[in-house]
Amino acid sequence: MKRFALLGIALALAACADTSRVNNPVVGRASYFQYLSGQDIKAACTADAPARYRFIYNAVFDEQVRSYDLIQTDDGGKLSVNVGNSEIRVFEFPLSWPIRPEGIKRQAEATLTRAEYLALIRQVEADGFGAAAQEGMRLQSYDFYWAVSACAGGKFHFNAWVNQTPGFAALRFPQLLYSHDTTSIPPAKPFANTYGAYISRRTGDLGPDRNFEMIVRNGELGNILTLF
Repeated sequence: MKRFALLGIALALAACADTSRVNNPVVGRASYFQYLSGQDIKAACTADAPARYRFIYNAVFDEQVRSYDLIQTDDGGKLSVNVGNSEIRVFEFPLSWPIRPEGIKRQAEATLTRAEYLALIRQVEADGFGAAAQEGMRLQSYDFYWAVSACAGGKFHFNAWVNQTPGFAALRFPQLLYSHDTTSIPPAKPFANTYGAYISRRTGDLGPDRNFEMIVRNGELGNILTLF
């Protein structure tokens, strides 16, 4: 019960957090939910706002999380890349995790030409982003998934693809993102990762209660549902 009380406090704090400043430590799982679900993008989504996309690759939450924030510019787009890796801390946002050895580049910026920007957003649409998110889809922290949120033309949209479900292996927009990613950490390759298999690989003081799941409701990401 204590863990759920703490979760409630964290969620309340996260509602006030500036999730657009992803390099600053905030309040962990709750802030990850806010960032992953694109709540800041939705709140700022107006008809006159530039198009904005957020692509997040969860490759086992406490091992690798990659985020790609794309905003439309007059000449194309600006892409901000962040990679979190290892050393999870409870209630610390994943993209602020320290990475070892020292000197590894975990952040990058890229300027996209208009052709490159259009190629990326057209590809994510071709991959099915515009369809309704699957009702009841569960995003497990120990699994691999892509989540994309966007504001374009004053309308907010969210969709996600989970490993080993239809469409995940066929996604093509990740390769376009990787082509602009100059961080020094290669994308983790997805594999079938059950909860049991995940726990069996863990070492040190990282216990099973680090895991959680989120669920799609009414076309958007719901909330943190389970703490194991």
